Amino acid sequence: MQDAVRSLLLGIGEDVHRQGLLDTPKRVAKALIAMTEGYRQDSGRLLSQALFDEPIIEAGSGGLVLVRDIDFACLSQESLLPFYGRAHIAYVPVNGVVLGLSKLARLTKLCAKQLQSQDSLARHVLHALQTQLAPQGALVVVQARHLSYTALQPPAQQAAAAASGCLQENEQGSDLYCQQLLGCVSSSRCDELAGASTGAAAAVVDGSSSSSNSMETAMMLLLAEAGVDVVSPAVQAAVRRHVLALLAATAGYHQQLPAHLETSQLEEQQHCQWVEHHVPFTSQCEHHMLPFHGTVHVIYMLPHCRGSGSTQHQQRGALSEAEATRLVRCFTQRLQVQERITHQVAGAVQQLLQPLGVMVVISAAHMCMVARGVENHAGSTSTRAAFGLFEQDTQLRCKVLRKLSQQQQQQEAAA
Repeated sequence: MQDAVRSLLLGIGEDVHRQGLLDTPKRVAKALIAMTEGYRQDSGRLLSQALFDEPIIEAGSGGLVLVRDIDFACLSQESLLPFYGRAHIAYVPVNGVVLGLSKLARLTKLCAKQLQSQDSLARHVLHALQTQLAPQGALVVVQARHLSYTALQPPAQQAAAAASGCLQENEQGSDLYCQQLLGCVSSSRCDELAGASTGAAAAVVDGSSSSSNSMETAMMLLLAEAGVDVVSPAVQAAVRRHVLALLAATAGYHQQLPAHLETSQLEEQQHCQWVEHHVPFTSQCEHHMLPFHGTVHVIYMLPHCRGSGSTQHQQRGALSEAEATRLVRCFTQRLQVQERITHQVAGAVQQLLQPLGVMVVISAAHMCMVARGVENHAGSTSTRAAFGLFEQDTQLRCKVLRKLSQQQQQQEAAA
């Protein structure tokens, strides 16, 4: 498996002997095995060990068991990238037989350790419940965010559901709470992002089909070793999409920062303090070759913001939004670590604009922490780098950080 990972690294133009990549083949192989362990475990055995008889329920009370907010991460069968979120599971016991509550969470996580679509994950969990528990009715709602290598905007939440028996949407006995859960699905149906960036990716690999073919072979070997049926045409198509998207997502290796960027002159404002750009991004962790995504906040202070009379600096102007995005993507479209991106973007802005000060703050969610290892869904990582006034003036730096924190709180409240 490690040799296959090295083939992928060579295919995107990386140096497999670079210090940061020496252990990457081992880490990627280990992560893939962990994310596909569902192929090697039996969900039936898991549930059969935790069935309990409760006579008071058997007497009949129209009871409902509902477990909400089960965190999970799963590899998409369409893109081979993680989608992640929360599942909600409800069922109505029959004959007084109930399932240990922790097993609902374990079942969800086990089913998620296979290549799935969001809809098939909901059906997979429901089928396991029906087979082992045979309840009067069951409902599985899956809410998740899907990643794309080349998407410029943060992933939006989508929902999918599967139901049976008395908990189906149109059944008279369906609980109102379950109806509300189903309502979030009807307004946000899951729509896989398969091939969303295939067209753009194909342009990147045009003329380099030999590299693409060798990467596909390597990816098929990795999946086969993990227990995936690579003979399946659907899996082969997913591998093709994944390789094309990976090549597009690492196009930054072939990009150079221009000597001069397109800038826009700021209108003279008496209270102008600094210039801000907030650029959504997706990059790839060089340790596990899994995506991380978030926002790059670029803040800099031009001389005229403080009334400086320097004609040389005033002519430089501010970055346009398009050029700010271009600058960020030059560093994010490659295998990276967040700390390095932060300082590279700050250094590039300092070099190109020569502002009085520049600060870059990056907030991101890392799939290497969500889909494997600690499986920390609530955590995020923030890094910052500062030069000039933002490095020297503690109060100014804190003022910017407070503003960014307020903006984040407002966005979370709106969501």
